Amino acid sequence: MPWQASTAKGATCFAWSSARGEVAASVRRRVLLFQLRARERYGTTAAVELEQLLDVAAPDAALCMLWAGAGLTPRRSVVCAC
Repeated sequence: MPWQASTAKGATCFAWSSARGEVAASVRRRVLLFQLRARERYGTTAAVELEQLLDVAAPDAALCMLWAGAGLTPRRSVVCAC
């Protein structure tokens, strides 16, 4: 992977949304949400990095994750951790 998030070290599962450029990761009893961002320098894409958007506590460690509700609203989707 050309980019990595140090806060997602030890993650047990991931859910990728290619439409939104976001990845959710389950780390212990937390669900982390990251967005893939490209930084531009001198009119060209210089670097791609993950920006952390959300850190939510979960009642237990997630065993699987999936994206839901992508077609409901254009700007919102939901990560389901089970």
